[in-house]
Amino acid sequence: MEAGRHQTEGSYVWKPTLVFFLVGGLLLPPAVSHSDQVSTALEDKAAWEADDSSSERRIIEAVIVDGNLRTRTNLIKRVLDLEPPIPLDERRLEEGRQRLMDLGLFVNVLLRLERGEQRGGVVLVVRVVERGSLLLSDLFLGFTDVTPFYGGFGVADTNVAGTALFAHGAFVLGSEGRRAFHLSVSDPNILNRYSLGLGLIHLRGLELHCPGGFSACDAEELSRLEYRRTGGRASAGLLTGDASRVGFHYRFESLHSRTSGELSAGDDDEEWTVALGLPPMLIGPSRISSLTVSFEHDTTDDPFLARRGILLDLYAEVGSELFFSSYEYSRYGARLDTFWPGFGKHSIQVGAFGGFIQGDAPFFDRFHVADHSFFTVGANAVPRALGISFTEVSQYDDVLLAVDVGYRIPLRLQGRFIYRSYFHASAALTLSAHTVDGSLLDLSLDPRNEISRFPLSGDLGLRLDTTIGSFSLGLSYPLDLML
Repeated sequence: MEAGRHQTEGSYVWKPTLVFFLVGGLLLPPAVSHSDQVSTALEDKAAWEADDSSSERRIIEAVIVDGNLRTRTNLIKRVLDLEPPIPLDERRLEEGRQRLMDLGLFVNVLLRLERGEQRGGVVLVVRVVERGSLLLSDLFLGFTDVTPFYGGFGVADTNVAGTALFAHGAFVLGSEGRRAFHLSVSDPNILNRYSLGLGLIHLRGLELHCPGGFSACDAEELSRLEYRRTGGRASAGLLTGDASRVGFHYRFESLHSRTSGELSAGDDDEEWTVALGLPPMLIGPSRISSLTVSFEHDTTDDPFLARRGILLDLYAEVGSELFFSSYEYSRYGARLDTFWPGFGKHSIQVGAFGGFIQGDAPFFDRFHVADHSFFTVGANAVPRALGISFTEVSQYDDVLLAVDVGYRIPLRLQGRFIYRSYFHASAALTLSAHTVDGSLLDLSLDPRNEISRFPLSGDLGLRLDTTIGSFSLGLSYPLDLML
């Protein structure tokens, strides 16, 4: 599923590079705020209109683009979608401006009207304030009870050669051969309506299980599942309205797994790892082939600190032997975030996620509670990084419900490196369960499942929008280590 514009504040891995940006933002001169730039443009326009004595309907004679050092002028004009001569329509101007902002390439887009050469004619001046296109998209750094250290990072170019093409690469490495590599490229704005994308992955993971609980197990008593995933995904999107998009995705992956214990790779191609209490996956070689349909509806007023609107993400995925898949399953999920104004310019966010799985999905396509919690009590369970778990917790469920709420306070932490920032306080309730015989839900508390005993979590921290990406610095990861 394609990611939406917003992200929750859950930051489970310490990001030491933020110290540099915090100091730089405090010492360097503040940047002009977004609201100040917009109000100035509107005042200029109002003054021009007040001085104009013409009663004729105004016509846009020409469009001039200014401020773009990297982004191609013809791309900006195409996304703006105003081909002179055209009658002046303020609604179309604002829609075009919002499309430019939605590209994620600009800190701000200012529109100004100037007198044209003919009576009633105007020239539209589009001034863009570009953000850095080379971003640090991911930063992984942490440790758990079973992984002394793991780390990695990702880099993205959001504006390749000034064409708005998006390219991304990321990796993470850990102990005992755990590693993952992701590469992707996409064009999010083809003819202002379509999008195309292609992604590749290769990873090696390790899952551990002990019948009596991990803390009571010696190393030789552990069951081990070593697995490999190699494949890719092709995506296509269609803009169905001013705020809605439908996506179609095809995924194919070649898989291989082997286990320690009574079973070994190659014993039986139809043997499942659950025979050893390990997360479900076919032993030996297998493959995934699936189709996904997604829907996104975004009416928020700001991609970084929204105060109004909703963000809705829905998806449905089907894996089937009809597509030459070794796994027959369907997976469904829905995420809804709503935003309201708080005191002053503060923002209130309330969100919920619900998902369920039918059939025999491999464990890595199931729900991991730590992915939807700020921290876990009694278990050092951090979220998966690029699809790999670096924790001893091997709880993967078929049903998950998560509700979270956050309060955000904008800060005057601005400079050459930091565009905007806010402080947030967040809380989440996360519940999950697995099915029995494909239909009944097992809601019982497993004494070995330390996560389900305490489903509440929270976080306090900062979120920064910088020249090299958006970052979160929170207390959730230290709390996870202590609790």
